[in-house]
Amino acid sequence: MLKPLGPSLAPAVEELGVTQKLARFQLQACWPELVGPRLAPYCAPNKLHGRSLWLRVRAPVWAQEIMLLQDSILSAISKRFPRLRIDQLRCQVGVVVPTLGEGPAPIPEDLSAIELPRSVQYRLGRLAAEVEDPDLRASFLRALEQNERRNVWLRSQGAMPCQLCGALQERRLCIACRQQRGRERRQKLFQLIGRQPWITYAEAQTHLPALRQSEFHTARNQLRSLFLLSYYQQRDVLEAGVLLPPALRNLMLQICMLSTQIPWDQLQDRHIHFSLGKTWGTAYLEDKAPPPFDKSKRKKKDPEAAARAHVRPDDSPSV
Repeated sequence: MLKPLGPSLAPAVEELGVTQKLARFQLQACWPELVGPRLAPYCAPNKLHGRSLWLRVRAPVWAQEIMLLQDSILSAISKRFPRLRIDQLRCQVGVVVPTLGEGPAPIPEDLSAIELPRSVQYRLGRLAAEVEDPDLRASFLRALEQNERRNVWLRSQGAMPCQLCGALQERRLCIACRQQRGRERRQKLFQLIGRQPWITYAEAQTHLPALRQSEFHTARNQLRSLFLLSYYQQRDVLEAGVLLPPALRNLMLQICMLSTQIPWDQLQDRHIHFSLGKTWGTAYLEDKAPPPFDKSKRKKKDPEAAARAHVRPDDSPSV
């Protein structure tokens, strides 16, 4: 017999662990009804954290307006979604993403209607006065004014300047500055691990506070792979019985410290054998290259032994 889907949908959502995400999407779908058509274009739900609902607002003035109307908004949410139990609204200035059913923010095709202050016009005129060609100076001035009007319009939509380069965008740092910071952090991390191959994540975090654990382990593995590649290239050209070159011994020591996270003065024989293998670990301890591997001494697999290993007790022939 067919049963309605509604009663079994809520337990399934809770079992999948997507209750918070589903509630956020439901709030976005009916957000204009909850806050009214006047506030809806200037704020939107961003995330749910415990019993607090974080909102993205275009300007601080709209955050103050929402705080004044917080009780009425919370009562409307509790009536529409009684299972959410939201007790507080928190606001964060940024670019407001349009809610479901609304179109994107209208972009004016002609920005000439925006009037610039006289101080800005004077500053742009001083910049354009450095160009000697009059035609090029006029074109340069028009471009500066158009860019300034565009920035005025972006600020009205909630954009904020980047803390490093000043470009207007959604977050505190633009994409280019975040990528540059990531490259600088990875470079410092490689230098740190190169100086102290035994360093742990907790110790590295004291030098780089914003370091993530995945980023630390990725850098260690990349550095170890580079050392291993150079190590294989150098050891394959050695003749049996010759002394190991100092550069190769130093490289092998770096690999041991990276593999075990143990300083060089605390390494034991078992650590070296674990990192380099039995043959080359012994070669490092004896300081001479081992003989080449003889494939003829490799033990041949016995097909009958492998077949006997897969025979179950129930399959054994009866006497």
